[in-house]
Amino acid sequence: MMILRSFLVISTFLVCSTAQAKFSLDNVKACFGAFGPERESHEYYPMDEVCYRYTMKGVKTDKKKLTDIEIRIQVKDAGGKVLVDNASTTKAVVALGGNSIPGLATITLGNKLEAGKYHLVIKVTDKIAGESDSFDQEFSLLAPTFTSVQQRFFLDAKGEAPTGTSGIVGQKLFYRLGMIGMDRSKDKIDLTLEVEALDEEGKQVYSNTMVEFKKDVAEEVKKISFIHFDGFLVLNRTGAFMLRFKFTDVAGNQKSEIEFPLDVREP
Repeated sequence: MMILRSFLVISTFLVCSTAQAKFSLDNVKACFGAFGPERESHEYYPMDEVCYRYTMKGVKTDKKKLTDIEIRIQVKDAGGKVLVDNASTTKAVVALGGNSIPGLATITLGNKLEAGKYHLVIKVTDKIAGESDSFDQEFSLLAPTFTSVQQRFFLDAKGEAPTGTSGIVGQKLFYRLGMIGMDRSKDKIDLTLEVEALDEEGKQVYSNTMVEFKKDVAEEVKKISFIHFDGFLVLNRTGAFMLRFKFTDVAGNQKSEIEFPLDVREP
């Protein structure tokens, strides 16, 4: 099973060019969500989300400043077999002018895919300009283990306003972290999440076990292979910090952690 999403975000570029640039895709980056930090690794786990953002340059619009963009997403295995082929057309208002708009392509990986190499192929066509460009990114699906997946950050508790790991003093930063690979052999699940914040010098300024998840009904445990941890932090002062999320599988005696830079600014 793979779930695909692709959408356009209204451009916030303020610099315009009078030249008629050729349509192209640029600045392709793996990332943790639409506005999250850049992801250095192209290695993923089952139930993880493959996410790439990019910039479309040389975009043409109609008289109403509307784009007409077709996005085709393909996933291929190492042998070139097409596993997913999905196309959609999107129109967006370029409210601030210019000829650049950001794009995002995401795939949620199923837990039945075999470990190995895959390719994500994105082809974007500007139907007004009659021009296309594409990129092909290889990524690796690793064997399941006790680890965090689908790490996302939001400005609201419902997860309707995605954001990155930066914010304004006084804001709440909500997080949602998936977890896989917990030991279920004893017919129970016993997990904890500890959240730490470190200052710019690496000194711990906050530590708390924010979330616990326990289940000891055997029939229910058998059905659980993926869970979400949800919580939030209040950004009470400016500075450059590191957020560290530490997961413990008490029943299976396993540990895992992941960290993200956090930048807090004045309004």
